[in-house]
Amino acid sequence: MNQLELLDKRRHVRQWQEEYPEKSVIESVLWKAWKVSPSKQNFMPYTVTVLGPDKAKEKELVWGLSRKNKKHVNESHKEGWEEPAINPDYDYIKTAPYVVIFSQRAPCKPNQFIEYLLSIRYDHYEQMHDTEEELKAILKTSAIETGIFAANLTAFCIEAGIDTSYTLCFPSSVDKWKDIPIITHNALLIMGLGYCKLSRRESMDPRMSALDMKPESEEIIKWL
Repeated sequence: MNQLELLDKRRHVRQWQEEYPEKSVIESVLWKAWKVSPSKQNFMPYTVTVLGPDKAKEKELVWGLSRKNKKHVNESHKEGWEEPAINPDYDYIKTAPYVVIFSQRAPCKPNQFIEYLLSIRYDHYEQMHDTEEELKAILKTSAIETGIFAANLTAFCIEAGIDTSYTLCFPSSVDKWKDIPIITHNALLIMGLGYCKLSRRESMDPRMSALDMKPESEEIIKWL
């Protein structure tokens, strides 16, 4: 199986099987993703927090953040609109065997090479400072590098027969995560890992699924 065939097998999970991967398998795919993911100045300014099968309470809290966030977004953009915070699209978060939360990390310790550079010249590295201003300045880097890690993790998961899901529907600000104290900086991405019972496509009416397509490549990829 070539890389295109492998990655084309990715599917977004709506329901998970009761059986789930062993912790050692998840540790392996996470290590592989860490091994191949590049980072600017090798700081890796993000934390990958894993909630395992025994963390039901924490997953329920993360699920609550996502469904309430969607309610808030809709209501804040449509005057007079009210909706209950019961969107079933986020149920996969609280039921996922493993939930992976990416968040910013600071301060980051420089490696020996960066320490050497700092000993002979002045360089400012936002990653080394834990202030609101510096975290905002490095947000783009943290988010892009998180995406690279998540893409690599997905590839290794598919290779191992593990399915994934993603969500960005949650409040990023760390003050919204006070009930989950292990998250100490702004949240960037949430992933679910496990074995798929029902995918998003499988849960859709085929007529609606046929309408729900991403833009064609020509609309996205532009040559000068």
